[in-house]
Amino acid sequence: MADASRTVSRRGLLAHALATAAERMAGAAQAALDAVQQQAQENMRRAVEARPVLPPGAGSLARFRQSCTRCDDCIRACPPMVIRKAGPETGEHSGYPLLLPDEGPCKLCDGFPCVAACSPGALSPVTRWLVRLGVADVRTADCLLSSGQPCDYCVRACPERPRALAWSAAGPPEVSRERCTGCGECAWICPARAIRVVAGA
Repeated sequence: MADASRTVSRRGLLAHALATAAERMAGAAQAALDAVQQQAQENMRRAVEARPVLPPGAGSLARFRQSCTRCDDCIRACPPMVIRKAGPETGEHSGYPLLLPDEGPCKLCDGFPCVAACSPGALSPVTRWLVRLGVADVRTADCLLSSGQPCDYCVRACPERPRALAWSAAGPPEVSRERCTGCGECAWICPARAIRVVAGA
């Protein structure tokens, strides 16, 4: 009986240890998830401090606000899933669709499924090469080239032909406001996070 009792005791101890470890792992996982969610909310809040980057065909913020019903059809229709629904942390922008190009670039999809899905007409038909979501802004001090490190990710990633980003004699690339669509490919791939997309006027 003593051996059986010790066996049960060992099993109980092992079960308790496993349960404790599982609880700690679950707690750590939840803490990590909470941190990610908080960072995502902060990123969205910062992205709309001045003005949000709107989906293709939105036009002016005032016009878009008058037409958009916040139905989420454009969000569901977005193939790369980069159109987001603004959260309550964005204040007056809450519930409206927007883009965070630094985190997920707009692919300017053929046929613009987001526009086609917009039944209220808040997103108007657009031509790919005339889309102006915003403009890329290169923060010179943060660019790796400013510290003498070789990097050409942003220039190679730019989908425009001719490219909206061009090499500068000073080092960091210069942005052509006339060519830049504000898609965010350069900002998304920048290892130094030295580029952000600023919403159009």
